[in-house]
Amino acid sequence: MNAKVLLLLGVVIAVFFGLISLLNHDLANLKLHAQGERALIAPIVAYTHSQYDNHETLSSTVQFKTTRGITVKQMTNFPEEIWDDIRLSRPIVVCYDPKSPSNFVFEKETLTLWPWLVLLAIFHGVVLMLKNCLIEAKRLNVEQGFKNTLPPLNRK
Repeated sequence: MNAKVLLLLGVVIAVFFGLISLLNHDLANLKLHAQGERALIAPIVAYTHSQYDNHETLSSTVQFKTTRGITVKQMTNFPEEIWDDIRLSRPIVVCYDPKSPSNFVFEKETLTLWPWLVLLAIFHGVVLMLKNCLIEAKRLNVEQGFKNTLPPLNRK
């Protein structure tokens, strides 16, 4: 196999595992939204606002009590959907896993399809390029095979 085919094959495998990882993460978040227990977090009195290359984040320590009375305190980045709630001191609800309460998502957090669409487009493009490379490699091998198997012409 030539180097281009091997490189494309490596990219296909890497993107495939990226899709699997993203799928596992998104499915876990969907499950927390659907089946997780709800808790109201303590009011956010101080948060950090960061901006880097047109990307903003708000982060702070979140604290809430589970239905079993366990206090969860964890540093997190906030999704954009709740930034106004933080700034206006509105109540914020988290959905958490009762078996592992530090695993939570914000109730207002919406899952986006953009990462999926981008990865699927890349995966599709790379698979098509790999297919074309394999067709070209097969064509070259067939041509080389004909050149190597044809007997020389005997001209008199």
